[in-house]
Amino acid sequence: MIADIQGLTEEFVSAISKIDFTQYNYYMNFRNFPRGCCGDTCDLLQYFLFQKGILTTYIAKHRIGKQGTHAWLEYEDYIIDPTIGQFPTYIGVKYEVTNNKSWHDKNFGVNIAVRTLTYKDEFNSMSIIRLDSLYKIILEQMNR
Repeated sequence: MIADIQGLTEEFVSAISKIDFTQYNYYMNFRNFPRGCCGDTCDLLQYFLFQKGILTTYIAKHRIGKQGTHAWLEYEDYIIDPTIGQFPTYIGVKYEVTNNKSWHDKNFGVNIAVRTLTYKDEFNSMSIIRLDSLYKIILEQMNR
């Protein structure tokens, strides 16, 4: 199953990185992907994996000793971090699927969100519309 998750995450993250977000005003934060995109990316990847029969947990935590937050997914004892490349320690890394939680445990503390429901079950209609349209753009890129 972990190999499947790695392959699906690679496919999903690669598709996002190929999209020219300058043509979409609504998704300006994705122009700097992966920086500043962890929440939306995890929401969308969680739904994508759910569609493939893989149930994950969305985790978002405050950074320890710094401003900001970070989000990733968890599956059993594994972290699925599709935007880890935004951090200096991981420059050049597209994503990470690992059972080594030491970096996340060391850098992130208080939970701000833990949910197993996908964004379609959790958010208001405006957020769902925005994420649905972005999800469609990503799937179109994946099918090219």
